[in-house]
Amino acid sequence: MTIGNDDGLLAVRGYLDELIRARVTDPFSCDVPLVSLGFDSLAAIELWSRLRTDLGVDVPAGELLELTLDGLTARVRAEGGSVATFAAGPVAGGPAGADIDDASPEAAAQLLAALDGLDDAGLERLVAGLGPASETTPAD
Repeated sequence: MTIGNDDGLLAVRGYLDELIRARVTDPFSCDVPLVSLGFDSLAAIELWSRLRTDLGVDVPAGELLELTLDGLTARVRAEGGSVATFAAGPVAGGPAGADIDDASPEAAAQLLAALDGLDDAGLERLVAGLGPASETTPAD
């Protein structure tokens, strides 16, 4: 797939490239699926959350692993995602303000299955990525 010169498309591609590079240590090709770059279900959930919050799109975590950078860029743009959305702040109804009832049954099932597969280290990384406000006490 060839990425055109559309400024919005290039901005989305650049943003996604940064998200992917934050997870991989070696150079990578834009036509290699994320799973081949070492992304696992935890990484897919984290990426899904960022896409939903920052760009206003909801690409199921299970599908993310099979996408390439170019494929993900095209998918985000096809769903109306833009870096302008990110610049404006979190999307209303995104994960921070979302209720489980807002998710489709399929998306909720995928998320729960991925969370169920996390080991202790993966769960700790996920909680650390959520920030200090996510900490709970046994009384919670």
